[in-house]
Amino acid sequence: MEKRDDNESQKIDGISRRQFLTYTLAGTAAFVAAGAFSPITGYAEGSGQTTALTASGENISVKDFGAVGDGVADDTAALTDAADYVNAIPNTDGTPVQLYFPNGTYRYSSGLYFNRPVILCGSGGARLVYEGTAHAVKLGKDGIGYNDPVNPQTKHEFYGVRDLIFSGGANAQHGIYVNTFVVNPRIDRCVFKNFGSAAGYAIFFQSDNWNCYVTDCMYESANDIAKNFIRANGKSAAGLSDNGNSRLNVVDCFANIGGTVAGGTGVYVSGWKSVIHGGGFQGFKHAVHIADNTNYVEINSTYVETIYSGCEAVIAMGDQPTTAVSPFYVTGLKVKDMYVNLHNVSNDYVPTDTKFIVCLNDKIALRNADISVDVYMGGKYPLLFLNPIAGQSGIDIRSTGNPKMYAASTPSTLLLSDAERAVNYGTNTWFDIWQRGNGASYTVSGSGIFKVADRYYISRDGIGGACTVTKETFAPGQTAVPGHPSYFLRLANSQTAAGATYNTIINMIEDVTKLSGERVSLSLYLRCSKLISVQPVLAQIFGSGGSSPTYTSAGTAIIGTSFEKYVFTFDVPRVDGKTWGGNHRLELHLSLPVNQTFTLDWGPWKLNKGEYPTENYRPDKLEELRKCKAFYERGNLNQLISTHQRGAVHFASEKYRQPNCKAHVIYQDGSANYDAVVSIFTATDLAYTLNAMATDSSVDWEADAELV
Repeated sequence: MEKRDDNESQKIDGISRRQFLTYTLAGTAAFVAAGAFSPITGYAEGSGQTTALTASGENISVKDFGAVGDGVADDTAALTDAADYVNAIPNTDGTPVQLYFPNGTYRYSSGLYFNRPVILCGSGGARLVYEGTAHAVKLGKDGIGYNDPVNPQTKHEFYGVRDLIFSGGANAQHGIYVNTFVVNPRIDRCVFKNFGSAAGYAIFFQSDNWNCYVTDCMYESANDIAKNFIRANGKSAAGLSDNGNSRLNVVDCFANIGGTVAGGTGVYVSGWKSVIHGGGFQGFKHAVHIADNTNYVEINSTYVETIYSGCEAVIAMGDQPTTAVSPFYVTGLKVKDMYVNLHNVSNDYVPTDTKFIVCLNDKIALRNADISVDVYMGGKYPLLFLNPIAGQSGIDIRSTGNPKMYAASTPSTLLLSDAERAVNYGTNTWFDIWQRGNGASYTVSGSGIFKVADRYYISRDGIGGACTVTKETFAPGQTAVPGHPSYFLRLANSQTAAGATYNTIINMIEDVTKLSGERVSLSLYLRCSKLISVQPVLAQIFGSGGSSPTYTSAGTAIIGTSFEKYVFTFDVPRVDGKTWGGNHRLELHLSLPVNQTFTLDWGPWKLNKGEYPTENYRPDKLEELRKCKAFYERGNLNQLISTHQRGAVHFASEKYRQPNCKAHVIYQDGSANYDAVVSIFTATDLAYTLNAMATDSSVDWEADAELV
């Protein structure tokens, strides 16, 4: 038996011989006394004789089994005997056995497999050089799991590895392999130096390894073989998703890829509620790889630097390739306080083409992400490259670099922050506000332009046609249209018009420069009494004296008989080089059939910037009223009226006037105030007879809207 002084034994992470014996060898002695098995033999150092191992008060050391540890001798047999001895100790309550590796270099070619809880430990100077083709170390026996009649245990726990150095493994599968349902594993203060194969990982958690901790470990590679550091699977051995129960915690670990080309993956995460805290990664193709449907991953206070042209991304999301049809939503990603140097500038001594966050397949979407990068150096790209998939929301990005998002499929297409995408550029899109004086119903006969609801027109031609537009009420508790809307617009096309060429509902949007050069998404709820084809068009109207209008179509859709959400995308032309005058505006046109009778219902809708529509929340009614008023007539305060203007007075428009509404007129003659609600009979001016007006009297007026 090897003897060590007290100072050396105290290096075993503060566990004394007395403490160690209490929870390990006592159980072994009792098992031997019961006659369950004969004493296992080990090799005394320096001799070929065997000697019985007993509960002699010594910790279990690989030297007790004849391991030499000089870097020359093959210690395979001795290390295998040590593993067999540990595995034979009964596992009655999950208490781990501690196997100690004194300082030295141990060459071996048969993986060390342990099927009962164990802690493998060294003093920081023990090097395990693995030369085999399996796993260098395997923790946990096969077949542990739920409802297993052969192995009824549902889990093993309290396996650990600490203070060891691993090298070799050029043909290995993995380094430290943690089997399925080995829970609460701990790997501390280990170093992996030029260890591993191109496909393997230095540390590999198979699945269902709840609360994995890897702390203060280092990975160093100075060759072009060792590439992958840590992986935690969130899938069962059969490959079926178990919602990612690994829950990986990587704390203050550093990994550096040397050699001449980029490494593989720093940390692969497929478990929910995983954390990478502190530490750093340099030279990896993907510093962090987040798998499909992996939620609530946090990367905090971590340093990343890319130094090779093969470094693709700091954070890569999704698995590649995928044959899935439905999107995979990565939810709850949190990135904070990172220092990132991508070396993307052209004059850098190690120029790369690395991006910060990318999607590895076209099915990945992001939800509820909070991304804050304190230092973002040498990056020529924006922070996020996302797929144009509906339903992505809650994305908050902040950085000293360029905090923008682009489409992953077309990097030149800019995506927007949540705040930018949340803006609804339509007005009165939930039909809460209807024009004063018209009530909730309007009948259109013949051809022309007819105002129906606030900011809505019917524009049609032909002879003899007729339709009715009404404000309809949703039934309380209906589920067809989300958000609990109150109203929808109904157009009943009761009579076709002879010779008609267009039949359109128009919504007015102030300012033709809005959405210039933007990709815009339109989402709206529609239904019809029968199947009809509709076509949304975005019109840029440059006003009097301005350029000719432009019309951008978003294709057509067949509208069904039940409320459904329809989505369209516009690429809006830029207004650069155009001229515009008074009354310039955008118009959303919904083109309808001209030769059919039908009843169309138009529910809540949204027009927002970006590749895809965002949630359509009910707008504030007062804000909607303010936007509706923007196109109503407002007169000049203190307009002076001379004596000869008494009688019929016409007030010129300052903004585009909506016809057939009503105006509130106030005038003052110095002795009395008068006010009245009067009708606007044309689309160009207001004719009103002023009586008993004195010279220098003042007039003010406003054509108003109201909540109905």
